[in-house]
Amino acid sequence: MRHEQLDRWCEHGILGLVLAVLVYSPLAFGGVPQAGFDFFVVVQWITVGVIALWLARFYLNSKHRLLWPPASWAVLAFLGYAVGRYFTSEVEFLARQELVKVLVYGVLYFAIVNNLHRQEMTQ
Repeated sequence: MRHEQLDRWCEHGILGLVLAVLVYSPLAFGGVPQAGFDFFVVVQWITVGVIALWLARFYLNSKHRLLWPPASWAVLAFLGYAVGRYFTSEVEFLARQELVKVLVYGVLYFAIVNNLHRQEMTQ
């Protein structure tokens, strides 16, 4: 019972962190490039929190599985393409920044698909 409750809290924590990214990003960036503080660092740290809670769900719930819809193959292929383009880019610094953004968005996609649904409803 305790593991189920902690698993539910992790699921709600992931939902809260994803909502924080969805609310914070448009408010922080506002469609205008910002000089000085890099607001994307906050999104990266929130994503690290999502990953930590997702790993905790795997530890707490032995029945937790990965949901792999067909669109996930396209996202995985695009992530592979982005990594390949990073290694062949001429300007390494800019390519690394864009690769980090693509990887953060890819991790958020997989976290949303695998955590923010009810697996027992799909069976």
